[in-house]
Amino acid sequence: MNIVMSPLGIVDAKRPHQGCMDIASAGFEETIYDTVHELEIPTGIAGTQWLIHSEGDEQEAPDAMEAVKAAAGHGCRCIVVPPLEGSFEDNRKFYSGLVRCAEKSGEEGFTILLENQYREFEGRAIRGVLSDPQTALEWIDELDRLSDRVHFAFCMDVGDLNLCGVDVNEYSRVLGDRIQAVIIRDNDGNSDDSLAPFFCMHGGQGTDWLSVIRGLRAIHFDGDLIIDAKSTAVGIPIIMRDDLLKFLQRIGKYFEWQIHMGDAMKKYDHVVLFGAGNMCRNYMKNYGDEYPPLFTCDNNETRWGEKFCGLTIEPPEKLKELPENTGIFICNIYYRDIEAQLREMGVTENIEYFNDEYLDTFYMDRLKGL
Repeated sequence: MNIVMSPLGIVDAKRPHQGCMDIASAGFEETIYDTVHELEIPTGIAGTQWLIHSEGDEQEAPDAMEAVKAAAGHGCRCIVVPPLEGSFEDNRKFYSGLVRCAEKSGEEGFTILLENQYREFEGRAIRGVLSDPQTALEWIDELDRLSDRVHFAFCMDVGDLNLCGVDVNEYSRVLGDRIQAVIIRDNDGNSDDSLAPFFCMHGGQGTDWLSVIRGLRAIHFDGDLIIDAKSTAVGIPIIMRDDLLKFLQRIGKYFEWQIHMGDAMKKYDHVVLFGAGNMCRNYMKNYGDEYPPLFTCDNNETRWGEKFCGLTIEPPEKLKELPENTGIFICNIYYRDIEAQLREMGVTENIEYFNDEYLDTFYMDRLKGL
């Protein structure tokens, strides 16, 4: 997965160098070239994503064509071009022109990404073009027939879907692997903000991140995860911006970890768990059949030898006798304490964290005292 930082709110269009360097210093390897604000990306960070923002009722086709020429001509992988607010036939003509521009560049495998949109009605955000996932799927597949050299896929804007009250879990599952990029940004479902993920809890109306992560996990999303935190960034003093960016990079890594939670076990020939409580129960409910642990262990010596969810509870010392290529999955909220304990014991390899906050199913009742 590529974790990409949007430059909006961070990079000054007139003096872009410092903002881009801050993005690179925070650990981001890619940013977006924003054709609306004409940001130039200095040497030191890749600008392989190109984005056109739709500002107004319709885009200007000549501007979009120039952007596609530039993107394809500079070897960029893809460009995000939101659709027109019109019929499919109007959009077919629009995108056909963009395909011809891309083909003239001589690049192979260039991809044009459609993007869901909202529209305003009497001051409120309502569902716009491609807010329905089945329609988006049909458009992508039909447009993909236009060229053998230029492909079509999808960029899902979580912020726009939240404004429209769309279930992101269902939306992701319908589009599946057509989703090659996802813009994550937070808002209260009423105002078109681009807050950092998890930053909007106004009246409890923030983005449903449970739905977002479940959907992306279901389709094994491994494309470009684009963080748009413009509304948060503009309120942060410039001298503190580097700290914000480091935190945003950590948020991106958190999403990557959560989305691929179910893939972590595939790396190992064997799995063991550390923890014999609620999180262990949820691991067994979701992954116990596919990745059955050899055992679980716990620091509570009064439980050693006890059976829990079909597993024998062993003392931590048992972890020193593991078969080769065994993953140790910590199923307890005291992750860092337990990891430190394992390292002090001399167990330093294949330590993983497991988390049950965003699983598809979990036990609603909580075992007390565990």
